[in-house]
Amino acid sequence: MLQRIPCAESQIMSSNLRAFQALASALWHQIFATDHILVEREALERTFCFVEEELVFTNVRIIVVGGKARGTPKTCHAFPYQSVSEVRVEWAISADGGSGKLMMGLSSGTRIETTSRCHDDLMEAQRMITERAWSTLRPSRVALGL
Repeated sequence: MLQRIPCAESQIMSSNLRAFQALASALWHQIFATDHILVEREALERTFCFVEEELVFTNVRIIVVGGKARGTPKTCHAFPYQSVSEVRVEWAISADGGSGKLMMGLSSGTRIETTSRCHDDLMEAQRMITERAWSTLRPSRVALGL
């Protein structure tokens, strides 16, 4: 069972739930589109459940964290845990699809971090990080809980 990660400034406004769900869905597909591991959209929508600031989906937890001062946009964090390989992958992207940060930490200690200011740069960074991660370690479908 996943442990809850404290989020000091977490708060979801009901009007934003659909936007966050769409963002979470896009993140999930981007993460696992590599290596031909795909999740059907219908299954994703059926399995999602909103719990305060957390979205829980099989072995993935997505946390929506409120922005800091001055009304900065909320951020959606996706945390896939692959227990067999003991790899923890952390993704963060801003809810407005603009500036954002993607982070990945592997069990070997490798850490990749990039910050982008526009959507195209963010997608390129996401592709680069995904390729690096999956070339380093390719967990099985069982490890992913699929």
